[in-house]
Amino acid sequence: MKAPRLLWITPPLGDLRPTLELARALPGDVAQHIALLLRRPKASGRALAEATRELASLPVRRFVQRLDLALAFDADGVHLPERGLRPSDLPTGRFCIGASRHDEAGVAQALAEGADYVTLSPVFASPGKGTPLGVEAFRVVASRHGPLLGLGGVLGTEHASALASAGAHGTAAIRGVHDRASIEALLGPFVRPRRRRW
Repeated sequence: MKAPRLLWITPPLGDLRPTLELARALPGDVAQHIALLLRRPKASGRALAEATRELASLPVRRFVQRLDLALAFDADGVHLPERGLRPSDLPTGRFCIGASRHDEAGVAQALAEGADYVTLSPVFASPGKGTPLGVEAFRVVASRHGPLLGLGGVLGTEHASALASAGAHGTAAIRGVHDRASIEALLGPFVRPRRRRW
């Protein structure tokens, strides 16, 4: 299935309403390129279920990290953490399947197991994520494997443009998405969305 150009990852903590409101306001020609990944690692199963239910009215694709939630709420995609299920464990053709990886071997394995795309991280400096890979290392992996999304410290047009030039299919971001302008900045190098007043 088609990989998103922007994998917009929810903040791990705090109020989700600003994120949902921003996503709800996106026009269709922008929203079609975006998947919103619900990532709340410390939330209870009940809280995750409620949050997943709230995604239903959004114009973007809805991705989750747990297969049970994807099945229960008819999510569009499942994004698997590195130590989670393998892509081959999921039913084929039902979801867009993404996987998080941190080196070329992991990327190759996830794609061989059926992932539709892989995030490779951290590309740029990101708090608590260790030494960044850098754009040139990303370029090498992207030249051999894909679709590949760059994750980690992606904060605007400069980073997104560098990833696009390095062969990325798209990008993934948490801190880099905070308003409409930031979404356009991250998507621009990949899809050049039509300028419009939202």
